[in-house]
Amino acid sequence: MVVRITNRRNGGRGYYVGRPSPLGNPYRMTSEADRERVIRMYAEWLRAHMHSEPVRSELNRLYKELVRTGDWRD
Repeated sequence: MVVRITNRRNGGRGYYVGRPSPLGNPYRMTSEADRERVIRMYAEWLRAHMHSEPVRSELNRLYKELVRTGDWRD
């Protein structure tokens, strides 16, 4: 499965996984110049926490919702 990032303001669909959800990025941008660094730090954080109960549970919930709704077929 591929995770696709979308922005609802630009017509994207999806499920909220930002702060304060278990998948929320704990790193904040202070300027647009921080974007790539913060994304890289979040990717490392997610890999490190992938098997923790809250993260695993939320990923399973989202997967079941995607299968139920068929949203993954786009």
